[in-house]
Amino acid sequence: PDGTTWTTEVGQGPLSYVETNQSGVYEVFVQTSNGTQLVDYFVVGLADSAESNIAPVESLAIGHTFVDTIGEENIGQREIWSWLAILAISVLLIEWWIYYRGAQLPSLSYWKDRLGRREAK
Repeated sequence: PDGTTWTTEVGQGPLSYVETNQSGVYEVFVQTSNGTQLVDYFVVGLADSAESNIAPVESLAIGHTFVDTIGEENIGQREIWSWLAILAISVLLIEWWIYYRGAQLPSLSYWKDRLGRREAK
C-alpha cells in the first residue's frame, strides 16, 4: 500500500508474506523460470476486526441492516438414509423369519371357514 518492494526467491513450497501491517491492496509480481511475469493481488483490511473475523455469527451487520442467521433447527435438508437403511434391514429380517418358519398365508377357503363360523355363532 505504501509502495515498498519486497523481493525473495520462491522455492517449491508456498510463499508467505506476513508484513501486512497496513490496510490496502497488495500487489504480487512473480517472475517464472521462462521469463513470464505473473501478477496477483490481495487485500488487507485492518480498520475493523469484524471484517477479518470469519467465524460464524448469530447476527451480521450489512450497512445499517442486521441480518439474522438461520438456526440449525431450520435446515431444509436432513439425512434420512440411516432411517431408510434400518427400515430396509427390518423388512429383510421379517421376510427371512417368515421364510425360516415356513409360514404360508392362509388360503381363501380358510378365511371362508372362519368367517362362516363367526356368523353361525
